[in-house]
Amino acid sequence: MEEKKYPVRVIGDEAGSVIHPTRNPLRGYVKVVQDRPMFDDRGHVRMQTVSAIIHGTHEDLNKLDYKAGEKIEGKIIVLESLIPFNPNNPDYHIKKAGGITVCKVGDKPIYRKTLYTEVMSKEDNLIQHDNVDELRAAYNLQQESISNESSSASEDFEL
Repeated sequence: MEEKKYPVRVIGDEAGSVIHPTRNPLRGYVKVVQDRPMFDDRGHVRMQTVSAIIHGTHEDLNKLDYKAGEKIEGKIIVLESLIPFNPNNPDYHIKKAGGITVCKVGDKPIYRKTLYTEVMSKEDNLIQHDNVDELRAAYNLQQESISNESSSASEDFEL
C-alpha cells in the first residue's frame, strides 16, 4: 500500500521572499507548513495545519533555492518533552491548551516544538497531559466569558 502524502509547503511573505531575517544578520529562517491528520488517544482525527521553521545561514538557505508555495519532500513532526528544549529560556516551548492553560504531567509542564525533516520514518513524540480537570475548568470559564460577551452584544444592538 502506498503511503498517503501530505505535502510540506514553503511560505513566503507578501513580496514572495521565503528567507526571513533574524536578529543575527548572518542567519535567517524559512517557514514551512503541512496540512495533516492528527489522531487523539480516543481515536478521533482532525486535519490540522502544523508549521515549522528551518533555521540556517543566509548562504545555506539561499542554496536551498526554495520558492513561495513550493512543495518540498519531507514532513513536519511534533516533539513533546518534560525537559525544556531551551534551558536558557525554559518558558519558551511550553504547551498550552487554548493558548492559556499549561498542559502538564503531574506538576511538570509539557514542552512542544515542531521540526521539519526529510526522514519520512521519523514520528511524532507526544506526551499525554493529565491535568484534564484544570483544562476543562479553564475551557468552561472561557466559554462562559464568550457567552456573556455575546449576550451583552445582542443587548447593545437590541437583538
